[in-house]
Amino acid sequence: MTAISQHSLEESAPARLRRSLPDTTADHEGDVRRRLRRRLVLLDCAALLGAWCTMPMFAAPELELRTALVVVVIVAVSIALLMWQRLYRAHTCAVRSLEVARLGRVAMLAAVAGLLAGWVLHADVAPVPVALHAGLAFALLAAGRGVFRSWLRVERAGGRHIRTVAVVGMNDDALSLIGLLVDEADLGYRVAGVFCDRDEMPEDCPVGWLGPPSDILATLERGGIGGVILVATALDPDVRNSLLRTLRGGGVDTQVSIGLERVDCRRLRAVPVAHEPTFFVEPARPQRPRLAIKRLFDVVVGALALVAALPIIMLAAVAIVLTDGKPILYRQVRVGRDGRRFHVLKLRTMYADAEKQLHLLHDQNERTGPLFKIAEDPRITKVGRLLRGAGFDELPQLWNVLRGEMSLVGPRPPLPREVEEFDEGLLERFRMRPGITGLWQVEARDNPSFRMYRHLDLFYVENWSLGLDLGIILATVEMMAKKLVVNRLPTRSTAPDDQASTYPVERLRPVEGR
Repeated sequence: MTAISQHSLEESAPARLRRSLPDTTADHEGDVRRRLRRRLVLLDCAALLGAWCTMPMFAAPELELRTALVVVVIVAVSIALLMWQRLYRAHTCAVRSLEVARLGRVAMLAAVAGLLAGWVLHADVAPVPVALHAGLAFALLAAGRGVFRSWLRVERAGGRHIRTVAVVGMNDDALSLIGLLVDEADLGYRVAGVFCDRDEMPEDCPVGWLGPPSDILATLERGGIGGVILVATALDPDVRNSLLRTLRGGGVDTQVSIGLERVDCRRLRAVPVAHEPTFFVEPARPQRPRLAIKRLFDVVVGALALVAALPIIMLAAVAIVLTDGKPILYRQVRVGRDGRRFHVLKLRTMYADAEKQLHLLHDQNERTGPLFKIAEDPRITKVGRLLRGAGFDELPQLWNVLRGEMSLVGPRPPLPREVEEFDEGLLERFRMRPGITGLWQVEARDNPSFRMYRHLDLFYVENWSLGLDLGIILATVEMMAKKLVVNRLPTRSTAPDDQASTYPVERLRPVEGR
């Protein structure tokens, strides 16, 4: 590792960074964050007003004005509580289950505030209507933020609202982190390059070399990089600590990657040792009582969902028979928990001889690894395309859930030919029942990378919880909302003022780039 003295770092003047960064990327990224925050605040206000505005309608005529004042108090208190719960911070909203839990807390506290305001103002406010309106407020807040999240992912996938960051340090952990950020464009990061020793830069790195760590301050002063990610395991401790103090002292957004894979942040508990930060990792093995609750949830919700879905399944069956004849259902062998095989059920969306045509389409495969998918698969029927677009083709899998072969939420059920190419680590996914929906399905279904498929399925198995399942179910609803709403909106080209940086990435072209 290139030697960097504390003196040379401090010489680079954090004060100079403060002078230069606000005129370039830091100012613009701050504007982007403020615009997004304002949009989210307005969306929350609309949800709250929509939930609480009907309260005065049920009050006595002489108390309507006082009840309206109570509604104003509730909305104002709710916004203040949302800020107090840090629900306008990206690191809070990034964890869906945490966001939903805090939204519930806000709704309950706002209801209490409404009862107190009604008592003080002598308004016609009763506990039951307040509780009902609070529940509606929670539902509208969660739904509105779900649509906002889906919209933002689409925007980021299109190159808008992006943060340009640099990675500092190079090893296998850094390469894995870079691959994750490059593969998942909708996370909102653009990796400008890597600061490390030139001889440490691997040939297969998807981004270029920006220089040694000693050049990082000068590069930041030229603008175009909105933040840095230090890879702790790739840096000498003295260099890492010196860089961290100097960057933070200069007001540079700095993140530290500690190299843990497939560990949910909620399992990390800060435990200082002699004032030094360490993390206690909570155990993640599913316990039998929790698995029993998961199975009970699958049976109850699956049965109700199947009853509700029967009219849709019957209409789809009629459409399939009228347009393409029988069979209605498609049965395919998949691999489930503990490696047991079963027949997954789907509404047939392809022509009857689709399997025989598979070998003719291998050259058009858009996925990596053992996965196979073609966006415009010629074997899909017209009715099948509609069913897939709405997600209705998988409704018969609710029967697989009731039979105990699948779960509502879990890893994707793989084909036997795919399992033959799984490495030993990926076989850990068979500790859980496969799911109709899952983390990969909602986070990276359209991502061609097999690495993301592997990462997300194993992450789910390692960190499964009932809260995570509920978050995935909500995310599935969000995904459907995106298909029905966001994808119908007109797209726009990437404009400079939508970028997280006003400086094109070419200004950060590596000295010895790829």
